[in-house]
Amino acid sequence: MTVTNLVPQTPRVLLVRGNLALITFPFTLDLAAGGSRQIGSGQGIMLWQDEGGDWRIYAAQLSYTNAVQAQVVPQRRQ
Repeated sequence: MTVTNLVPQTPRVLLVRGNLALITFPFTLDLAAGGSRQIGSGQGIMLWQDEGGDWRIYAAQLSYTNAVQAQVVPQRRQ
């Protein structure tokens, strides 16, 4: 993978308990890897945990929801 751009949109946050938050969000992804480029949208879910004042991603799952609309475009070699 050479470049990735993940853009979350309108996240929803559910505070499960004082130090644990569940976040769901739609996203767009622009990924360049292995000589090709893939662009598409999807849904994400993340579990964040507060570890002494620092919030960290504990678990994450991302999936394309519009895979048929994803485009694969070969990159030009320079």
